[in-house]
Amino acid sequence: MTPAEICLRVAAGQSVEMTDVLTWLRRAGCGGRVCTESLGLTRTALVKARDSALLEAACLLGADQCSVWELAGRLEAAILRFESRIWPRLRSGANADLGPVDAALHRVFVSGTGVNRHRRKLYAWLLLTR
Repeated sequence: MTPAEICLRVAAGQSVEMTDVLTWLRRAGCGGRVCTESLGLTRTALVKARDSALLEAACLLGADQCSVWELAGRLEAAILRFESRIWPRLRSGANADLGPVDAALHRVFVSGTGVNRHRRKLYAWLLLTR
């Protein structure tokens, strides 16, 4: 698990393996202080973690082997629902039991790297990931 994935899981309230965290922290020293880059929290790492979480959500939504276009529509609907209903509550500090798709989308939004919300862009992205 990469440092960015660890951070996103922790920020999303999910559990992580202690060995992953300890390994990450041992490598994080930078002259007595912790450096963002030594922790692997570069923009590139966060985008990769975001894409991994988004792909996880897509796999869950497309478990019935639907077409890529249909999957893009489902993903668009899930993102818009999460962004308008669940994300505001989570940002305000409310606790919520998230299902697998919402947990993955939470990691997407916590990454802070933005997310495509339109079916056509999601469709193009899904084609690139296959």
